[in-house]
Amino acid sequence: MAASSPGRCAPAACPVVRTPPDGALPFDASELLRLARLRLRDAPGCACPTVDVAPGEAAGVVVVACPDRRAEVSLGNRHGEEAAREVAIVLADLVLGPAPQGRPPAVAASTTTGAASAPTALPARWSFWIAPGVAWSTSAGAAFEPHAGAGWSVSGPVRLLVDVGFAEVSATPLKLPGAVDVEMLPIRAGGALALGAWRLSAGAAVRAFRAHAANAELGARVGGFVSADWIFRRWSPVHPYVTAGLDVYARQLDVRLDGLSALTADRLAPWIALGVLWSRATR
Repeated sequence: MAASSPGRCAPAACPVVRTPPDGALPFDASELLRLARLRLRDAPGCACPTVDVAPGEAAGVVVVACPDRRAEVSLGNRHGEEAAREVAIVLADLVLGPAPQGRPPAVAASTTTGAASAPTALPARWSFWIAPGVAWSTSAGAAFEPHAGAGWSVSGPVRLLVDVGFAEVSATPLKLPGAVDVEMLPIRAGGALALGAWRLSAGAAVRAFRAHAANAELGARVGGFVSADWIFRRWSPVHPYVTAGLDVYARQLDVRLDGLSALTADRLAPWIALGVLWSRATR
């Protein structure tokens, strides 16, 4: 969408305001456009022809960025017209402000605005996490399955991620001479969509395993996964979060001892975890 600045003769399409799909921001994009037009209607020109407005890394934060400057608006729990007005104030300050000389200066938009400078409109960000959890992946029941991972913000709310876990289960079935141990290494890789405090992920999954019965057996099951995270963004840059997911594999696992089934794993493997996420902005 574009916020036009009407002049005395004809409106000038400056700046062009780009926003993510509906629902990603705590206000309606058309409301931001209307308020931005009001603040820019008497502007003699604009030093920032293109403005990107997108959710920030932290919950309740909106990033307003030009190619040579940016600001982060902390909205807290505000939404609707009140939130759009705060963002429109910052947007106008960026557009009407003087062009930075050399290194872009910090932008102080309001008392609720955290400012930073960046050479690009939407800088990529790294995030890392570690989460102890529980998975129901075999007939032995729930098993402790911690995992750790890393993510890369590609553009706005879109991210790439990779996650690696570990689990070990044991079973001593009746009528069988010994115990069965299975070590598993679940690996998940895919994409994620950040929507406020939510992070929705999906992608490919591989669960490598090593089974110790009468003989050692190595193998892997291939499939996919979906998950949803709720991130408590309170102590930036470290945030606790809770996650739940489901792995879906193309085949079952059946570990046999003396010709009898000792341990099995279904195609579905649900899991939950409580962990800590750390994010880092690149410059």
